[in-house]
Formats: sequence, C-alpha cells, structure tokens
Amino acid sequence: MSSPFLFVSCTRQPASNADSLLIVQSFQDPEISKQAKLEMVWENKEGLPTVYNKKIQEHRDSGVEYLVFVHDDVFIDDLKVCKKIRTAHEALGYEIIGVAGGLNPRAFYKAAWHQLCQVANLRGMIFNLMEDGSLHTAWFGSTPSRVSLLDGVFMAVHLPTVIEKSWAFNERYDFHHYDLAACLDALSKGISLGVYPIHLFHKSTGLLSFDDPDWLANNKRFLEEYPLPPR
Repeated sequence: MSSPFLFVSCTRQPASNADSLLIVQSFQDPEISKQAKLEMVWENKEGLPTVYNKKIQEHRDSGVEYLVFVHDDVFIDDLKVCKKIRTAHEALGYEIIGVAGGLNPRAFYKAAWHQLCQVANLRGMIFNLMEDGSLHTAWFGSTPSRVSLLDGVFMAVHLPTVIEKSWAFNERYDFHHYDLAACLDALSKGISLGVYPIHLFHKSTGLLSFDDPDWLANNKRFLEEYPLPPR
C-alpha cells in the first residue's frame, strides 16, 4: 500500500550520488521514512513544472493524499513533518503548504516572492545551511499564516483538491518563477495557500544575481503573464 505522503525531488545528479543529497539523507532517518516515501527523479533535464505535473497525474489514483515537492538540497529536520502538513490542511484549511511566503503581492520589477511582498507581509521561516556548516535562520514573519505566494523550496499539495480544481504548474517556466506562477494560478482557482513551521535546512544562498540572463527572461515573461496590482 502506498503512503498518503509522497515527497518528490528532482536532481541533475545520477542515482550513484544519492548519499550526497540532503533530501536523500533526510529519508535515511527511520522515523521519516516510516511516515512518507521519497521519489527521486535522477539526472533530470526537464523543467520542474513539467516533472511535477507528470507526478500529479501519475499519482492521482495511487492513494497518495499529499504530494510534497521539495528541492534536492533540503534536509528535513522535523520528525513531525507529515503530522504538521496534515494539521495545516485539516485544521487551518491550507491546500498548498510551504515554509516561507508572503501576502498581498504588488508589482515590482524584481519578481521574487520576498520582493513582491512588503516586509510587513512576509511570513514563515527557513534555516539556511552555509558552506562552513553553520546555520542562518531566515525569519520572515509569523507562522502559521495564510499567504498569497510561497517559496518553491517546499510545496506540499493536497492532491485530491488540486486534481478536483484542475490546477497544475505552468510549464512555460523551467525553474525561475515557477513557484510564483503556481501560487497565483492556485489562488485564481480558489485554492488556499499557507505557511507552517516545518523545520528544514536549505543548503543554498538563493539567487546570486538579478542579472542572470535566464532569470531575467523568466522575470519578463512572468511580469507580462501575471500583472499584479501596483504598489
């Protein structure tokens, strides 16, 4: 019987490098692996939305209740992760759950979730794992909280809801801005988004430069496709 919780993660790495990935290391904990299953997509060359949409369709009748899309450089340091996801959904009504996000996005030429939302409207937290092994706590604001945008590093979707409401990731985006597009499309279909205090270590410094050509191309596309209210 399949687990009601399925985590999906994509990596460019081959399966032979599995032990080097933080998300794989997370599931080496017997308490985590007892609650949920991990499905890796090895040597991935497709955009995340394309892969994620395939997984939504693949598991729509498999008994999976929560499909959790998580980056491969994330270590889940929370033995109650599945209980928290269920609580966020059943008690608070969130149908897509993340760890960091924001409310009331407004138009801004740097279309990153934390730039589109004013500082007072940011919510959630995440621990960033630095190269020297130290942790930096990125505290954005109170959590749990309903939000309008989520950081795509961790997105747990209630699979029956998103299937019923015909929601999918926008495949015009490969990596940059895919999470923003997904959230705005979800809101347009009446799907609720929220952040919850799930403990994750993310080994990433984030976007290194807003001048990255790939980011700029996606940014232009996003601002044209998803016009937001002015500031």
